[in-house]
Amino acid sequence: MSALSTVVVVTWRGRDHITACLDALAAQKSPHRTIVVDNASDDGTAELISGHEVVRLPRNRGYAGGLAAVLGMIDTPYVAWLNDDAVPDPSWLTELENALEAEPGAAAPPRRSC
Repeated sequence: MSALSTVVVVTWRGRDHITACLDALAAQKSPHRTIVVDNASDDGTAELISGHEVVRLPRNRGYAGGLAAVLGMIDTPYVAWLNDDAVPDPSWLTELENALEAEPGAAAPPRRSC
């Protein structure tokens, strides 16, 4: 089954909590892609997330800047984003995808080039 969603986790100095977030994403019932955006953490976060798909920014661009940095890399129909201290229930993503499949107008339309 191919992934319907990409989950983006933006982090900055998330060493104390990012592992719980990534473990919860690994336990999701729905297949998905996870991208971690590291906003130039200097606290050991980079070592903790090294086994994941990571985009490391050279400077802290903030939450919105972190999301914007990876939007062009996403090729799934849906994208969800999480704070690095969120620990979603294993059915979180499945429930979101089911709701969007049932009501497609609830999602923001895909980005179009100008």
